[in-house]
Amino acid sequence: MTDLVNAIIATLELVTDERIFNIGFGYSYSVGKIIEIVQKYSKTDKPALYKQETRQNEISDVVADCTNVNKYLNWECETLF
Repeated sequence: MTDLVNAIIATLELVTDERIFNIGFGYSYSVGKIIEIVQKYSKTDKPALYKQETRQNEISDVVADCTNVNKYLNWECETLF
């Protein structure tokens, strides 16, 4: 996860006009998949409690646009899950 930390530090050190920097790796994961990944790395099998319901106007798939972080900081994700 050092790549994420490095990206955050680089954005804080960058002297520029206001810009938005999205940091991601171009994939979308469900809440269930994120829970599965966290459980794997924390070595737990405790059940996660959440509702399987879609809220009105909910966006079902979101992927970060990392154009600015790539362009201005020459940053690319190294850690993939």
